[in-house]
Amino acid sequence: VSEAMILRKLDQAMVQNLDPAGMRRQLCKVTHVHIQNKGLTSLNAMQPCSNLKVVYAYENKICDISGLPRSLESLYLHDNDLWSMQGWSDALPNLKLLHLQRNCIDCLEGLQSSGRLEELSLTCQRSLQGPLLLDASALRAISPGLRKLDISGNGISDISPLQVLRGLQSLTARDNAIFELTSVRPVLHASQLSVLSLHNNPVTKQQRYRDDIVVESRTLRELDGKEITDKEKMFLRQLAERRKVAAQKKLRSSEHRRPASLNRQPAGAGGGGYPAAAVLGRADR
Repeated sequence: VSEAMILRKLDQAMVQNLDPAGMRRQLCKVTHVHIQNKGLTSLNAMQPCSNLKVVYAYENKICDISGLPRSLESLYLHDNDLWSMQGWSDALPNLKLLHLQRNCIDCLEGLQSSGRLEELSLTCQRSLQGPLLLDASALRAISPGLRKLDISGNGISDISPLQVLRGLQSLTARDNAIFELTSVRPVLHASQLSVLSLHNNPVTKQQRYRDDIVVESRTLRELDGKEITDKEKMFLRQLAERRKVAAQKKLRSSEHRRPASLNRQPAGAGGGGYPAAAVLGRADR
């Protein structure tokens, strides 16, 4: 990316007559840059755009990023060839939206100054390293502001690290490898989730999958695209309570109702056991 490319949106006659100082002043006025689908391999030279808010750089071949201005609020980088989030994403304190779908990223990392980030999408990474990793340091850094996260299609089996995202309201984790509800429960308990999508995960095939999640969460309003009504919540919680009471009764009953043979004392120990001679007599017959 060159300064000339950024300035194409300005009046060309005016740009041709600018001296270096005038060009810098014009670059400072740029707030939006549209450079999608240009065959770009790197994203740089934007530091002079000190008031830049939004960059549309999707559907390129970008694998290298540097020099992004701190003023940036929205960054659309989906369908590129990025391998890492380290470095370039660490100095974006005003970032609110970051789209990185369909890159080659193997770890959600970086973002160390992006406490204002509200929406992050990392769906369908083309990494050869295996499932997408969730770096604890990055999650803590974005925890204050993140409200919407999409990590679908990344082979993830454990989403419990997301429990640090206390303000998370919408989580989409479709088409992963989540087998157990034990991976999901910490997120339900710790966050403010109102929308959760786990479509096409093995866990969704478990008996009472929906019932258990509805009962576990106090804030969820939609699960896998289907609304959770107050009536459904009340019914399932009452049902769960009845099952719990019935299970406790069954346990107490099984403890008191032991077979009579278990209460007999060994022969010769006294107190109601069969005499040794009687036992032997039956055995001899």
